Amino acid sequence: MHGKQLASVIMSVVFFGFGCTKKNDTPFVLPTNQPPAPIGQNTNVSLEPTVGLRVFLVALENSDAWKAAGKDDATIGCNDRLIPYQFVAKGDATESSERLRQALTGLLALPADNGGLSNILAKGNLAVGAIAGTAASGTVNITGQLNSGGVCDDPRIRAQIEKTVAAYGKYAISLNGSVSTWRCFGDMSGECK
Repeated sequence: MHGKQLASVIMSVVFFGFGCTKKNDTPFVLPTNQPPAPIGQNTNVSLEPTVGLRVFLVALENSDAWKAAGKDDATIGCNDRLIPYQFVAKGDATESSERLRQALTGLLALPADNGGLSNILAKGNLAVGAIAGTAASGTVNITGQLNSGGVCDDPRIRAQIEKTVAAYGKYAISLNGSVSTWRCFGDMSGECK
């Protein structure tokens, strides 16, 4: 009788312990109605197709984010640091131009403060215009009004946009349809053309 009880217990463990488990193949991704968070802080679940996008934000000098930034992060503006920031957006875009559009649109929509990282572009009224060509030699047009606080903000604005664009290809940047307007933004020499 003891052998039958032992066999019954073993069968119960096998049936209930292994036979009733179900594999969960659901991927974990951020929903797009949430503001993006720094890499490694995303814990929400969504079943929609998504794409990971990288943009760049600013750690202002002597802020906690600046102190935590790596020594290899680019120094810009008034001794600030440019920090990569990743978020997830809806869709399954594979074309570099569409991924660039999603990244820039997301960057322009971010608030000024993102967990200690600053989005200097939030001060302006900007949008992503036409993106022409390919990642090897295209142009992206930023439209609207840049609002800069001056000599510290100008290089921050340039760096955020230029580094984000460079992450998706070798696109030239134009401001309101003019490459020279972008190139001369923040130039105080009076000689930029």
